[in-house]
Amino acid sequence: MGIIVNRPAGSIDFPGLLVQLDIIKKADQIKLPENAETMKVLKGGPVDTGRGFVLHSSDFFIKDATLQHRRRTSA
Repeated sequence: MGIIVNRPAGSIDFPGLLVQLDIIKKADQIKLPENAETMKVLKGGPVDTGRGFVLHSSDFFIKDATLQHRRRTSA
């Protein structure tokens, strides 16, 4: 599986994307960090338009939505 993310998503901003994906409720947008609205939203494809991934730095976390990166260890 691969992800290609290289085109601006157009009219949606990051807080709107989180609402659309049911990660946060619309009322919770006000609780996001100030820089959330300036974060770029990119799209790629081919993908199912009803699904998506949010790739972000490790300093951003939403309980029950963010998956922690797990480092592989070699045996």
